[in-house]
This record gives sequence, structure tokens and C-alpha cells, in this order.
Amino acid sequence: MAPIEGKYQYERNENFEEFLMSIVGSEQINDVKTFVKSKPVIEVRGSGDEWTIDVVNDGKPFTSTFKLGEPYTESMLYGAKLKSITKMVGDKMMTETYMPDGTITTRNFEFTDTHLIVNLSHSKQSTKARRFYKRL
Repeated sequence: MAPIEGKYQYERNENFEEFLMSIVGSEQINDVKTFVKSKPVIEVRGSGDEWTIDVVNDGKPFTSTFKLGEPYTESMLYGAKLKSITKMVGDKMMTETYMPDGTITTRNFEFTDTHLIVNLSHSKQSTKARRFYKRL
């Protein structure tokens, strides 16, 4: 199993803009285009059941601290505060975020010796996306 803790620099997306547009729609197209162009740095720290994920995106820091399997409030990059639950599934960390409309967005974090790959899906959309980060 690859180590989870570490710092990761954004490299590229697969289908990320299409994924975001399928969730938010055309009324937020400018926000989506800005977010897609961002190049965040992610730092994952913790052990056992207690974890912290720091994201610095365009100079703005966001932190999520949580205990595996327990609900927590997550501040999203666009200002919303949403309920999430993160758990370990095998050697992957999986976060389910409950959207205001009752749908669920899932982020599966795959850790390798060289990368973090975030697989994104949505409970009511077939569009999926991936974001790739290089381990620093």
C-alpha cells in the first residue's frame, strides 16, 4: 500500500469541466471555467481515524479535518459549506458529499508512490472525472 500522507501538486484533469457543468449547469459557467483552470496543491496529514486535508488553490487555503466514518462540515472552494463523510475503502479514501438538492458527489482518492488520483462521480449524473496530482 502506498503512503497516504504527503503533499501533491496538480498536474491535469480528465473530463473535469464536463463533470462540473453536469452538476451546476450553464448558469455558473464562468465559475466552472475559473475553477477548471486552477492548479491546487493538496496536503494530506493524519493517521488512524483522524485526518486533515489542506488545499491551497490560487493562494486561498481550505482545510478539512475529520474522523473516518463520522459526518463533518466541509468548506468548499466556492464558499458553500456541505456535509461530508470520509471512510477508507481498501487502500482508498472515499468522501461522499451531500449536496443541497439531496444528491451525493463522491471523491475517491487513490494514492500511489508517485501520485494522487481523485476520481469524481455524482449520484444523478453519468459524467465522471479524474484529477491527477504529483507527489512532491
